[in-house]
Amino acid sequence: MSSISRTANLLFRASRASLLRPRAVNPVQHVLGKDRLAARGMATAFERSKPHVNIGTIGHVDHGKHQASKGLAQFLEYGAIDKAPEERKRGITISTAHIEFSTEDRHYAHVDCPGHADYIKNMITGAANMDGAIVVVAASDGQIYGFEGEETPIIFGSALCALEDRRPDIGAERIDELMKAVDTWIPTPQRDLDKPFLMSVEEVFSIAGRGTVASGRVERGILKKDSEVEIIGGSFDATKTKVTDIETFKKSCDESRAGDNSGLLLRGIRREDVRRGMIIAAPGSTKAHDQFLVSMYVLTEAEGGRRTGFGSNYRPQVFVRTADEAADLSFPDGDESRRVMPGDNVEMVLKTHRPIAAEAGQRFNIREGGRTVATGLVTRVMDGK
Repeated sequence: MSSISRTANLLFRASRASLLRPRAVNPVQHVLGKDRLAARGMATAFERSKPHVNIGTIGHVDHGKHQASKGLAQFLEYGAIDKAPEERKRGITISTAHIEFSTEDRHYAHVDCPGHADYIKNMITGAANMDGAIVVVAASDGQIYGFEGEETPIIFGSALCALEDRRPDIGAERIDELMKAVDTWIPTPQRDLDKPFLMSVEEVFSIAGRGTVASGRVERGILKKDSEVEIIGGSFDATKTKVTDIETFKKSCDESRAGDNSGLLLRGIRREDVRRGMIIAAPGSTKAHDQFLVSMYVLTEAEGGRRTGFGSNYRPQVFVRTADEAADLSFPDGDESRRVMPGDNVEMVLKTHRPIAAEAGQRFNIREGGRTVATGLVTRVMDGK
């Protein structure tokens, strides 16, 4: 959640806006060839005429996130966001879905994150890619305290009214107000275009006759077609390859740059050679490591964390970028008698079971038993790899 620069809160069962050129697209399933025209090399060109911002809807299950996303895409059919049969059957979002739209001032990539606890891993992946978020809270919950309401925009409305084109005073007009708040409240991100290219892999799929595609959000830098890259993660050795094609939202691109949600066609790479959690980076710019010095905060029980403390050799799951990996935690001084209690700020050594692409300054979350128990920052790489 650290990537969210600001949050536009939405007490809103809501949505629909007079947005420009809406397009219902899930780049995980459509980038680079799931669409017939793209598969034949006839995808339209991606235009960079407006600032690009990645936003999303987050909130508790059944609070209306999905309706809000549908409204933002202007009467988007249910199945266009929830792709998997089990999602439509259960009526919940399991994987993060992406849609594209524009306002007069900006181009947006919108992530519809799952709220169900069973699929929190996918929500973390989606949230990691956001520049800002809309928090959706059901109006039936009434007033909620504990946030800076006087400073944060709150828009009340009804997604159902917006989608059914009735009561514009609480439907369409409110979504217009919502997008005005998003345009003004969430700052235009300053992208790291001068740094070496790095993209976190979110999804991987194969296209018959073309090869393997890795899709995700570009964290930094610029990548042009036919550039050499390295696939990093899972082992200490990087895999070298070449990017032969680039697309985003079914549009062909000559380059991919920081902030883009892109699909990269990788030459000579099998689908099993790359997976979610790995990164694709400029050659020699970064490496995989398995041991880090970290500074972290342990959540209290009231914050949804653990009720009891833990000691050395604690083995939770760590989430870094789009990766999740089993890890061991120990103390830098090797003292196995020490204990960490909920509410503590502590420095520890984190060792992952497989090497991951993490750097000093990288934020992470730690989860155990279906709940987030700690959050922190990598302060130093320790293994020297």
